[in-house]
Amino acid sequence: MNRWEIRISGVGGQGLGFGGTVFAEAVGIGSGYNVTLTHTYDFRARGGESTTDLVASDREIYFPTLAKIDYLLAMGGKVLEISKALLNKNSVIILNKDHIDPESLMDPVYKDMKIFAYPFTRLAKEEVGNEIVATMIGLGVLGRVSGLVSGELLREAITKRSPGGTMEKNLRALEVGLHLAL
Repeated sequence: MNRWEIRISGVGGQGLGFGGTVFAEAVGIGSGYNVTLTHTYDFRARGGESTTDLVASDREIYFPTLAKIDYLLAMGGKVLEISKALLNKNSVIILNKDHIDPESLMDPVYKDMKIFAYPFTRLAKEEVGNEIVATMIGLGVLGRVSGLVSGELLREAITKRSPGGTMEKNLRALEVGLHLAL
């Protein structure tokens, strides 16, 4: 049985729910896996903690809650603190180093994990002109690093799901992320 548990987390206003929906659709519809998706957030719409959890499996999913994190896309906030108990030596962390100091990963608990750290927010501003698409850059890296979904499937999901007037910037941001992880 193949089962992958993925967390996309940061603070409200970073497009994490949208990003999780795009990734889930690309993995579920495009790759043919069963997928569950849950969003949790605190009472503040912007600036509060926000988490999107996905479980993807080639079998039916009877327990949709994460038991361990295989891939963590950490965009900001207290995501490392919140997720630490679910991480293990095989976890892969993709970090937005504009909002999370890579030095915070010096704790011995992270020593055997694969860690990728990129300035997603800075790249979103410089390459796309809007920091709100930083999560789309992260999704490009997540897709490439995990191997669960192709760039083409992510493009299709973004094209289908992007709210009015945002598709072009979301697609440009995805391309930045796909190229980062080459």
